Amino acid sequence: MPANRLRYMDLGVLVVMLVAASMTWGPVFGDLSGYVAAVGGIAVGVAVAWAGYAARLTPWLTAVFGVACYLLFGGAIALRPVAAAGWLPNSEVLQMLMVQTIKGWKDLLTLTPPAAAFVGPTVLPYLACLVAALICGSLALRASRPEWGVIPVGLVVILGILFGSRQAPLARWIGVTVGLIGLVWCSRVIERRRVVAVSAAEAGEKASRRRRNGAFALAGAGAVAALVFAPALTDSQARYAVRDHVVPPLNVREYPSPLSDFRSYNDQHASETLFSVSGLKKDERVRLATLDVYDGIVYNVSTDPKKGFRRIGPDVSLENPPAKSRPSKLSISVGKYSGVWVPGGGLLTHLKFAGDRAKKLQDDLYYSPSEQTALTVTPLRDGDSYRIVDLVRPAPSDRQLEGHAFGAVPMEENTNVPNAVAAKTQKILKGTMSPIQQARAIEQHLKNNGFYAGGEQSPSRPGHRNQRIQAFLEAEYMQGDDEQYAVAMALMARSAGMPARVVMGFYPDSHKDGTINIKGRDAHVWVEINFDGYGWVMFDPTPPRDKKLQTQEPKPKPNPRPIVIQPPDPLDQPVELTPTNQNDDDRKKDEDAGVSRWLFYIATGLGITLLIVGPFVAVLAAKALRTRRRRTKGRPDERAAGAWEDVLDVARDGRVSVDARMTRSEQASAVTDAVAKALSGKKAPAGKKGAAGKKGAAGKKAPAGKAEVDSAPIVETARRADASVFGSGDIGDTSLTATWRSAEEAKSVIRRASTRRSRFSLKSFGARRKSKPPRAGGGRRWKQAKTFKASGPHEQGERGSAGSVYPPKRPNEKEGTHE
Repeated sequence: MPANRLRYMDLGVLVVMLVAASMTWGPVFGDLSGYVAAVGGIAVGVAVAWAGYAARLTPWLTAVFGVACYLLFGGAIALRPVAAAGWLPNSEVLQMLMVQTIKGWKDLLTLTPPAAAFVGPTVLPYLACLVAALICGSLALRASRPEWGVIPVGLVVILGILFGSRQAPLARWIGVTVGLIGLVWCSRVIERRRVVAVSAAEAGEKASRRRRNGAFALAGAGAVAALVFAPALTDSQARYAVRDHVVPPLNVREYPSPLSDFRSYNDQHASETLFSVSGLKKDERVRLATLDVYDGIVYNVSTDPKKGFRRIGPDVSLENPPAKSRPSKLSISVGKYSGVWVPGGGLLTHLKFAGDRAKKLQDDLYYSPSEQTALTVTPLRDGDSYRIVDLVRPAPSDRQLEGHAFGAVPMEENTNVPNAVAAKTQKILKGTMSPIQQARAIEQHLKNNGFYAGGEQSPSRPGHRNQRIQAFLEAEYMQGDDEQYAVAMALMARSAGMPARVVMGFYPDSHKDGTINIKGRDAHVWVEINFDGYGWVMFDPTPPRDKKLQTQEPKPKPNPRPIVIQPPDPLDQPVELTPTNQNDDDRKKDEDAGVSRWLFYIATGLGITLLIVGPFVAVLAAKALRTRRRRTKGRPDERAAGAWEDVLDVARDGRVSVDARMTRSEQASAVTDAVAKALSGKKAPAGKKGAAGKKGAAGKKAPAGKAEVDSAPIVETARRADASVFGSGDIGDTSLTATWRSAEEAKSVIRRASTRRSRFSLKSFGARRKSKPPRAGGGRRWKQAKTFKASGPHEQGERGSAGSVYPPKRPNEKEGTHE
């Protein structure tokens, strides 16, 4: 079978494996965008590999071409929402392609699937598959061992699994398919190479059958191993994903706990409408935030990485939705409420903002499924609105919870817990109780033995610090509001080993259909305890608001003498302060930040370009500097000899071997023959005369074998160099100019037989190092230069021949010195 056909067959197998491997990138995006980006990257990578192979580009130039195609097609394949006309690259596309190459890996891990709601994450599968396809294509078309291409294929599978979501139902079969195809193909490639190596006598029918059976046995063993071990990595129910172990960049501790505003809602904003909600069913609650760790000062949101907040789009994919749950659709319009915590959390499946600030709020939206809490970095304000869909299920009865243990939920350790918490809990939990009975005992003790105290005239102090909860539990009569009762119950439950947490939210005292205005007095705090099989169950330890401690107020003493009360001093007119308009300052800061970002992106792009193009530019600059030094430095005879050395360096870079021990005339003849041989037997551009050549003259019936080469510049340069070195007369500027002019023409002739990549070759530098003579003591040069290995006749040139780097001493020179 022809070699080219085998190469393309190998390329086809690798492409099939890559397409199968790229399917692991799809589920995390939730739609076809991930598949389109991955397959598009494969197509671009294979096309670049084939173009580099067909054009005989070096690996470096192929890589540069790949970077250009990555930027050119990135908008049409991975960034269509921001591309001009949906497919043309613009400044925003180029910026995102460069930025996502560095930041995209972290962004994809720290957002909540589906990732299709965000612009940018699709760059990752596009880039990964493009690079893998470029490597696979180059190995299949150029390398003698194309089976190494299974390594990038395997990396695509692994990256798609690690950077994907835990829900990937096809991951197992993708891994098995790729592994099986790769194993069979590798065995065939290795066997094909072995057949070529063995002798014809050993390649009989019996040996061939034995090798074929061995290959099938190897493939079968690999398939069995893949079926056994693949589920450990690709099982859709318990599959490993890096996002489960990555700490999100958002630090929720930068924002105050919403529980610190509870008393303010019930006092100062009791009658104000915080927000309006429609679609709220009876007994449903609008969740604000979940708080599950106490530090003696405040109950706050956990910083556990597994519970971290991740960016979400309008749609949220829940990994394990609860059974018997139903969707609840709410529409919320914000009034006097202001803050980063988004009312309406829960098991969200959809949250989409509306209004003028919709895009900004959506881009800054974070959500924690385990905390069932949503947060937007841009605080909500009057006029914002959004729609949510969350999953709710009916609360289980105590009879249903009987016999169920507490759930095995990891919880952070509370610190600085009041001593009264454990003492009070031990008094309540006496005797043998089931888990639900223990939780109810704490709840009922607080509700039945405590009194509600809230509002501006309340004798109860606000807050839930260590001292406040200590005094609350030790008081003869417990008095407080939702804040104290919920925190006390959660701490008591945690001291008894229950997985408990505090939840703040809103619900009205009475339900009605239609739109409900949620006021400040509708803020409440409750407790949730996790039970095995049922999840988090709500408990309300706060007494009714009308249950207040009755105290006898002393009767006022009579005051028979009238008391003249002086009228209050008139209030001073408040000083009107001119509000500081910071719009200009903010605008200037935004402009400065924008300029800084653009400078960073431009610097990053230039840096990447410099890393790629820099080595090539450095080689060209070094050669130009070498030519300039030969042309301008030294004595006239040395500069003339340097012209011929420059011609030889171009020949060496073009893979023309020249023996340094030849005379210059012999070297000129050898170079001419090598150029003619390289140009022979190839079709040349039309319109020329002479023999056929790669870039030489053309003729309809040009004979193959040897092309006609204009050898005059090569021979003339060698002759002029010899005349300058061995001649006795002075060398004028006109003669030097003519020598270098013929050298430039000679280099042009030689380059006709060379490829473009020869301009970046370093062979001439290596040859110069080999031919440079060592130095004797006192800085004197050796009279005879060392030579390097080269093809051609090995004739020793006379003193001062082309084999010597330095010319012989001229008649007016003294022995052992050079001017």
